[in-house]
Amino acid sequence: YLTKCLYAEKIYHKSKTIDILLKSISYFEYSSLQIIGNENVRELVRREFGDCEFDRHPIDLIFVEEIIPDLLSGLLSAEQIHDNSMVLINHIHKNKNTTAQWNEIIKEEKATVTIDFFHCGFVFFRQEQAKEHFRIRL
Repeated sequence: YLTKCLYAEKIYHKSKTIDILLKSISYFEYSSLQIIGNENVRELVRREFGDCEFDRHPIDLIFVEEIIPDLLSGLLSAEQIHDNSMVLINHIHKNKNTTAQWNEIIKEEKATVTIDFFHCGFVFFRQEQAKEHFRIRL
């Protein structure tokens, strides 16, 4: 994922987070998305990937502009996600509160893989994978 997707030369957008989002949609061939907190991102995704659907369950990828308290528990209880779903959260280190909330997400039992890119973070729910946390600077 890192070498073939995130480190790929193709750049979709000048914002690192949006670039990571668009690269990930392409790499994982996600088709069902949910965008929370930034309608401009929805339009960018529509332009790049016209066949993507929004808010259709189960959701492949969820983009969240800022950490929302109890975000994951709400998603997990509603069963909106599946084993290969990803949540991309922007601004995970915006302040002490968002950093503390990010650290709580890392501890969430069903969040098996988390990646901290400093400006944003990924959460994966891959049941077959051991729980791991990565910190990677892009």
